[in-house]
Amino acid sequence: MSEESKNHTTIVKESSGGAAGWFVAILLLLIIAGGTWYYYNNVEQDTGSIELNVNVPESLNPESGTN
Repeated sequence: MSEESKNHTTIVKESSGGAAGWFVAILLLLIIAGGTWYYYNNVEQDTGSIELNVNVPESLNPESGTN
């Protein structure tokens, strides 16, 4: 083997993905922003009240004084 072949250096250049990667990133950002907007406008502000009415028979009510 010659001295030249022992000192050979290989350079590898990796691609960053280009425009397709940016498109996917922007699309995900829009989906997250839209989901956040939908949640805060439709779910978070739902302040409807729930009325719970429990009717206990007097025979089971310890405050009624009769058992």
